[in-house]
Amino acid sequence: MNSESKTPLTIDQAAEYSGFSKSYLRKLICFGTIPSYKPNTGKQGKVILCKEELDAFLFGNRRASNAELRETADAVLNAGGAK
Repeated sequence: MNSESKTPLTIDQAAEYSGFSKSYLRKLICFGTIPSYKPNTGKQGKVILCKEELDAFLFGNRRASNAELRETADAVLNAGGAK
């Protein structure tokens, strides 16, 4: 991902955007679950998140709906019966 396509978010903005608390976001950052950036501003504790990377975390573990699961099961069963 190049730097031109990154949308920076502060912890406050990321918390509002994601619905997570600031402390939970800090925990995710601390454990390395989500990537973060520490700009060279000299400010202690200043952390920036990338909106696109936060989106990847938020939408990274999609669960299929029951209808999608049924369609997949039907396709597998129909393909197996055609042999």
